[in-house]
Amino acid sequence: TYYFRIRFQAPQDLSQAKLRLWTVIDDGAVFYLNGHELFRQRMPSGPVQYQTEATEDVVNASLEGPIELPIDLLIPGGENVLAVEVHQEDLDSSDIVFGAKLELLEIRTDLVEEQLELIGQQTSWRYNQTATPPSDWILSQFDDSAWPEGLPLFYHEDSSLPWPKQTELDLGRITYYFRTRFSAPKDLSGARLLLWTVIDDGAVFYLNGQEVFRIGMPSGSVTDQTFASRTVGNAQIEGPFELPMDALLPGQDNILAAEVHQHGTHSSDIVFGARLMLDILRTN
Repeated sequence: TYYFRIRFQAPQDLSQAKLRLWTVIDDGAVFYLNGHELFRQRMPSGPVQYQTEATEDVVNASLEGPIELPIDLLIPGGENVLAVEVHQEDLDSSDIVFGAKLELLEIRTDLVEEQLELIGQQTSWRYNQTATPPSDWILSQFDDSAWPEGLPLFYHEDSSLPWPKQTELDLGRITYYFRTRFSAPKDLSGARLLLWTVIDDGAVFYLNGQEVFRIGMPSGSVTDQTFASRTVGNAQIEGPFELPMDALLPGQDNILAAEVHQHGTHSSDIVFGARLMLDILRTN
């Protein structure tokens, strides 16, 4: 376990603000703000001691966030202390990484926030767990009609999961493929595109053929033989992650495709689920 502290000033007026966190962590961490636990990442529930191990092994740490945090722990107009303990997944771990960005986002009172779910727990996906598809599988024109159809969570997992288990998968492959279609509104002004995931072990997401996000995966090109860069014990909800709006087709049919990768050939579980939402701010 490694320990970090930093002091910072907060503005006096926090009435119209949100607190958001980005992290780069290998392997797990617990964050405290002014002595109160604020957030934990890849750490078990319950009391944490210096010998407590992280729940996942991160191979290549990547930027994660933004993660929205409770703002009531901030001291307005005064000095605040952010403290972090970073834990290894194993005593013999060969690496450790820590970095964090904390941001106050102003909420304008002349704006109304609207949330529109594009993909959720009852969204049907086509999936492929038997063969490697051709390279154009991420594109809209790809014919996936021969792929079976199911609802998330897709799983092969004995442990409990944060969303209902709905479609069981077979083990034996390194990579599994998923596609779904959704419609986006024509007017996307003032909108942000947010993604939540439930993944074991790693995944790459494509929107209309463009890579928009990867989690638990190494950088560079990805093939059906690429292993995830982390081992997930029990998959959890991660996000929201903000995706580029320019990949979205307003007023048209859109394709979200995902490939989920195992950390090793002998992995005992796989989980996939995703939620996609538009967060829209409109003038009141």
